[in-house]
Amino acid sequence: MSPEPYVRGQAFALAALLVATAVLDSGAAALACAIVTGLGAWILRARYRGDLLASNVVEVPPHRERLDLIVAGDVRTAVATGGVAGGLLLGFDVHRPDAGVAPITPLFLTIVAAGVLLSSLVDWYVILPRISGLLGARPCRDAERDHPRFPKTWRETTRWWYIHRIIAALILRFGLSYAIARTVVHHISLPHGTSVVTSAATTLFASYLWASGLAVWEAGHLTLILGRTVRRHHVTRTARSVTILGRKLPLPFLPKRREIGALVAREYVYDVSLESVQLVPVAQRERKIPLDENGNVVYERDPRKLPVRDAQASEPEPTRAYHGCKNVCAGINWYCIENPRCFAPK
Repeated sequence: MSPEPYVRGQAFALAALLVATAVLDSGAAALACAIVTGLGAWILRARYRGDLLASNVVEVPPHRERLDLIVAGDVRTAVATGGVAGGLLLGFDVHRPDAGVAPITPLFLTIVAAGVLLSSLVDWYVILPRISGLLGARPCRDAERDHPRFPKTWRETTRWWYIHRIIAALILRFGLSYAIARTVVHHISLPHGTSVVTSAATTLFASYLWASGLAVWEAGHLTLILGRTVRRHHVTRTARSVTILGRKLPLPFLPKRREIGALVAREYVYDVSLESVQLVPVAQRERKIPLDENGNVVYERDPRKLPVRDAQASEPEPTRAYHGCKNVCAGINWYCIENPRCFAPK
């Protein structure tokens, strides 16, 4: 996740939707959304500043400081734009133009955009300062050290990384589904139209809902904790079939049969998401730090992806934790604060 262009794009999308809500729906609703989003962003930024003080950070690296200014400025611009639009239209009984959408649709899209933006700000202000090493030892250097403020441990950090992304995913899926349903019903009359269309639209996001459910389970029963060295089992899946007249026919409506094989090489937990956990093999980096032709550390950009549904088919490596970056940065984590491009898009 990088402020350029992702967070900036999310902020501008929110600004446009706040204006649309004020013009097409309600100035009061747009103003309320702008205030709630601005308050949430302010709390997260204040929390970040408090974390810096608690961790005795004297100077923020220039590349992080520049992006901090971009994030704060873009959020203020979006909130101010929506607040001004909502405030101007709040006290006026203006004619609402017909844009072909249900009046409440822009409001739900605005709520979706606000939820996604706030989730990105949790990443930027809470998660990334910890895993990059800005607030102290990064996971690969000290997997057991506690931070002075919550989340204090890497287990808690990993869990809340899942939780805020699950919340954002649910807001996105259900918000979009309801917005689509309201607009469809606005044009087509159906018995119990909103419920029917919402259910139909939600099924379009069934894979995301399934991924969210798996992530909820993993967040509650963490096996792969950020910064830990693990050994995972090799997992294979084969389609279930039935033999009819001597021919094997697949049964696509049944889940594939899962077979757990032998343990694979030791790997470092690099990143987590709703769909997969990213892992990096550690043996080579423990022996020799990879350098480019100019002598600079080569940072990992293409970690292996393990589906979250297979995360439980792993086990911690308690006796042989990764030790490749105890004294120097081994480039195992792209977000390492010693990397001037640590927040650039990968």
